[in-house]
Amino acid sequence: MAKLKTRFPRKALLGYRKSGNNQSSQISENKMMRMFLDFLVEDAFKNPSSLTPYTEEMAKEMDELLKGVEIDWD
Repeated sequence: MAKLKTRFPRKALLGYRKSGNNQSSQISENKMMRMFLDFLVEDAFKNPSSLTPYTEEMAKEMDELLKGVEIDWD
């Protein structure tokens, strides 16, 4: 069985409030993203049966849902 080490074991992401566009908020955003991804990976290893494969049908549904949506990257 695979062993999994996360940066923040047994920590859950409870919430996040953006505080501005300065460097410290960017670092905070990066930490939050790492914590969230670590949580997802840890959960996937603990509960592999809960994973659902991403199918071509799902991709088509997402494309349909997002048709015409424009993203403002700023």
